[in-house]
Amino acid sequence: MIFDPDIRYGCVRCGKSCRHDWDIWIHRDLPARLEPHLAKLKLTRENAFVYEQGRVRLARDQHGCRFLQDSLCSLHCQLGVFHKPNFCQQYPWFFVDTPEGIRVSASYTCTAVLQGAGPPLGEQRAEIEKCLAQNPALDVSLLNWEETVDFHRRFAQAVERELWALCLLRCLAQARAGRRWAELEPAQGPVEDMAWPRRLVVGALLKPCLDHDQELWSELDRALGDGGEVKIPQFGYAGSGAELLEWAARPLEEEVELERYRRSLWFRRQHLRCAEPLAGLLLNWAPAPLYRVLARLTNGAEALERIEMTIGHGRGVERVFGLLAGYLI
Repeated sequence: MIFDPDIRYGCVRCGKSCRHDWDIWIHRDLPARLEPHLAKLKLTRENAFVYEQGRVRLARDQHGCRFLQDSLCSLHCQLGVFHKPNFCQQYPWFFVDTPEGIRVSASYTCTAVLQGAGPPLGEQRAEIEKCLAQNPALDVSLLNWEETVDFHRRFAQAVERELWALCLLRCLAQARAGRRWAELEPAQGPVEDMAWPRRLVVGALLKPCLDHDQELWSELDRALGDGGEVKIPQFGYAGSGAELLEWAARPLEEEVELERYRRSLWFRRQHLRCAEPLAGLLLNWAPAPLYRVLARLTNGAEALERIEMTIGHGRGVERVFGLLAGYLI
């Protein structure tokens, strides 16, 4: 196991993740196994589970998961951790299986991970190994591993001498010119004007952080193209597309947490989900301009959580590549 050195985690009992509108799909035999305990949990089979098209998920109400009681999981508290669905047992950890070992990280949608609360992941090896033995949910959808090994070695050598962002920008420029992973040289070459990826990132990746309103998305595209006015009711924003792009280019006074998140994203090798180096590298470059916009619309912690939901997880990444592809044509 290879542990993300920037992640600390110890549950702070906030119950936030259990209030998300996530669909927690479970094994079909779990309702039967839990049925003898439902009365103790003040639930019934009818209000605890939802059956949809041959699948079963945990039920939710306006407060979140029906098993959430006093901000704690009643399954965990009264029956034990291994009575929880596999997804819930694993959260917020996630694992990427690579030829060099299992990379262990954790989700920035979790309050404790956002706050850096708790012990380092490396000190939780026994618990993590038990979780993996019970639920071997490994992400193996990585591409071009052998081709990128040398790239990561060259990149690590380059950042010993120069800024990480500068090395990444060089690689972005080279990938835009059509170079493959094995051809990228992070220590060589000029850096282009970064106005084009800022517009691309704000246009393509800000959308999943907003309400799923196609009319709003079209208005955002127009405003970013002509610099005109746009309204984002979700954040009470009324301003110009030019202002959003200006925010994306202007660092905030305090970006320590952004830097920590950026290192974690790189650690996970999320960029190797995509065969195209340009889209993969943009995934690692994107948090900075996105954060600078979202942190001004909300706050730093919420900005990181929204970015994580958009580009930090498998399903989110798949949606993002589809959006990026439209902008990269």
